[in-house]
Amino acid sequence: TAGLWNWLDKWKALGICSAICITGNFIHISWLSFSNFLYYTLFFYIGIAYKKNKRWIIGNQKLTIVSFVVAILLVFVYWDREQVTYISSIPLVRLFIALGFSLTLWYIFEHVKFLGGNKLLCFCGRYSLEIYVMHNFFTSASRQLPKLGITNVYLVTAIAFTAGILAPILFSVLGKKMKIYNFFFKPFSYSNRSRTDQ
Repeated sequence: TAGLWNWLDKWKALGICSAICITGNFIHISWLSFSNFLYYTLFFYIGIAYKKNKRWIIGNQKLTIVSFVVAILLVFVYWDREQVTYISSIPLVRLFIALGFSLTLWYIFEHVKFLGGNKLLCFCGRYSLEIYVMHNFFTSASRQLPKLGITNVYLVTAIAFTAGILAPILFSVLGKKMKIYNFFFKPFSYSNRSRTDQ
């Protein structure tokens, strides 16, 4: 009975997060990026489920294959070569594409030992929160590169990609040494500790 209840709890949570995510696709509230917050709820839940039980969802080979095939088909059907309509602007299409590719990448990294045990990738993985939170600050700076004479699209992409990963890692390492890390990445912990110190 306990096992069945836990199974139902997982699927209930998945259903609720899916409903919240779909809601975020159809409503547009710009205040504090509320619509984006709703949209990414499902992906955050999958990340939590992955940490607690790697075999659930991400370890499901059939689900991974089906979601990947659906994602590929949607890309081919909705790809607009003239870039008049972006896939990301079509509500449920972007959700299924993102979900399909995310599950596939997770599955690959979980089952390919070279990737899953790669020291560099594991190192970056330990700073995934910092990279997620801060990468936009550094990749946005790449828009200024053409003003410096760097116009090659591949070089600009490479610089933006590298800066978006390495700069947040460097920032977090320095932040820990200066004891201001929690202020940026764990504000509640920082606030509670400050009150305790007083």
